[in-house]
Amino acid sequence: MKLLVGIIVLILMSECEGPVEPTFAGIDSSVSGKIIALDKDGEINGAENIKVRIAEYLAYNNTFPNPTTYEFIQFVDSSYTNDQGVYDFSFTTTGSGSDYFLEIEKPDNLYFYFFSRYEIEDIGSNNILEDISSKILYPIEFMINSGEVESYPLTISNRTYSGGYFPRDTILTEGIHQYQTYGDGQSDYNESDTLKLTFRIPGDTTTYKDYTLNIPNPEINYEGINEIILNESEFTD
Repeated sequence: MKLLVGIIVLILMSECEGPVEPTFAGIDSSVSGKIIALDKDGEINGAENIKVRIAEYLAYNNTFPNPTTYEFIQFVDSSYTNDQGVYDFSFTTTGSGSDYFLEIEKPDNLYFYFFSRYEIEDIGSNNILEDISSKILYPIEFMINSGEVESYPLTISNRTYSGGYFPRDTILTEGIHQYQTYGDGQSDYNESDTLKLTFRIPGDTTTYKDYTLNIPNPEINYEGINEIILNESEFTD
């Protein structure tokens, strides 16, 4: 009896694997909400002229215990926030995807820190999303002197913000290199904040060595160049 039950469970699981049935085409839905931004002085404002898009995905059920995965299909519609940070627009399902998300496109002139995908749960209805909070970040210029480092490639990561928000930069040779990243901005409001930079070099054939530099925000020069001198002896397994 136990063997038979196990076979039935495996059959049911295999039938559930694969792509989810797409949503019918031609269903009209609307989505609205507000994006708010916290600036360097702690002031909350509406994030104006931010592009928001409706992304269509096809979900796939995977074998237990692997989670559901999503295949991006296309963007089906978009809009911009007004001067109060409000967006309000409609979109229509295409019949190619099963799930729809609101995604935020980072503006060219500002850098925002936020998670950028929000599920639209009620297709065919009016969807009012909770306020989306973001933080305006400000550019920081560094001059990295790696003359005392012997092992390469040397990677640099801004680990201040969760989720791997910033891509890693890579240095291939010793010398002086320019590096730009972003921080909270210089103000009394951010006096207790810290910028966390992690540098990584190869160890032996299978390991790495890291050096993490925590820079108090008041010590960062947002108007000029910040110099960092690296020495391989500072890196640890």
